[in-house]
Amino acid sequence: INNALALKADKTQEAWITPTLVNSWVNWSADLAIAYMKDNFGFVHLKGVAKSGVTNHVMTLPVGYRPPKNEYFICTGNNSFVLVNVLSTGEVSFTTGMNVNFNSLSGITFKVA
Repeated sequence: INNALALKADKTQEAWITPTLVNSWVNWSADLAIAYMKDNFGFVHLKGVAKSGVTNHVMTLPVGYRPPKNEYFICTGNNSFVLVNVLSTGEVSFTTGMNVNFNSLSGITFKVA
């Protein structure tokens, strides 16, 4: 039994990574800070809420955390819905909902190449 358990997946996940936000985007609050991480199965997870940007582009994910093709997600923002683009170049942007009270990235998950 011990040998079988030793062959199981490592359950330790990497810590959440704080990205550099661009174009005047800032975290809504410390409790809801924008962050990303990759799990042991190769899925990237995003979380957090941003506000006050001056263009749609929020941040750029590094190589190894980018989807193989452009991905699009519906999230919440300012009591409405926001289209979030996660491009294969790593750019994360809000297509709608720019420069409003808040836009969320929480719940976004995608497989990396």
